Amino acid sequence: MPYPIPTEHERRAIFAWLKQAASITAWRRLYSYHQVFVDTVRKAYEDEQRSPNGRPTIPTSWFANLLRSHDGFAVALQRLSNGDRSCFAFLGVPGHFSYGIQQVQWWEDMFSGYHSGRNGFSPSDSPDWSTIEQAMHACLAALSDIGVVLQDRVIDETAAISELSHYLKYPTSSLIKHLNAQPALPIVPTAPKEVLVPTGDVIPCYGIWEPVRLGHPPAKGMTPKGVPYELGPSRDVDGRTLDGCLNYLHGDFAAPTIAFQEDLPRHDGRPTTWRLVWRDDRYGDKGVPEEESDYVFVRPVEGEVLFKYG
Repeated sequence: MPYPIPTEHERRAIFAWLKQAASITAWRRLYSYHQVFVDTVRKAYEDEQRSPNGRPTIPTSWFANLLRSHDGFAVALQRLSNGDRSCFAFLGVPGHFSYGIQQVQWWEDMFSGYHSGRNGFSPSDSPDWSTIEQAMHACLAALSDIGVVLQDRVIDETAAISELSHYLKYPTSSLIKHLNAQPALPIVPTAPKEVLVPTGDVIPCYGIWEPVRLGHPPAKGMTPKGVPYELGPSRDVDGRTLDGCLNYLHGDFAAPTIAFQEDLPRHDGRPTTWRLVWRDDRYGDKGVPEEESDYVFVRPVEGEVLFKYG
């Protein structure tokens, strides 16, 4: 069965979410949380270095890797401010957000593995661990609200957003839940010129794209890998039949498939056609749009370090 087509209000909420998540304002905010995490680790590490008789809990290599990751984050921010959105693509080198957040994610993974008995985790023995842990989780909470625009490590899987209910069912607060709860939202724009890209063809630009159906496909079909699927109820927008949820897609990469329920956990998806809704050409000589000063952020609930909540 297919996932449900979003309502017009849900469609507006997803568009607002993706536009904000890909903004320089959002990623500068995340950088500030990452800075707090780096600073708390730095304090603990330097305190240990000044106490040679104590047992070190933070390996020098861990601290050095974290600093490199933070520096790489700063390079990615600079690229985005210049209008270069390739920083959203997955690549483990400086200048990509995937590199900038790599170490905070790795620390959290190591900490989780420690609790499950998978590995040891010496930083938990640091007298500063509670502060480090709080900063780590605050950074990851802020990331969880905007990370949907990042390219996945595996780029031949389905588009990130397959259905909105997945993001609305969590008991904790989130940016998409906040936006969806608003009584009125701006309309989703229509691109000046229609651009259609089928699954597998190269996406010509970064931006927000929407899957649509072309022609009259059969009610049931097969993916190129032989996984059966069927099309469900449809809804038309701007003369096209919607085929799923809006997604932020990455220029110069192949257009992804769209998910359908029976596909899990394979994530092969099924072919679709992506229509450009909004080309992301912000920043550079254009500067930061004034509307970004009104952005409201939800996660983390406490510990805001850059912007006030709206």
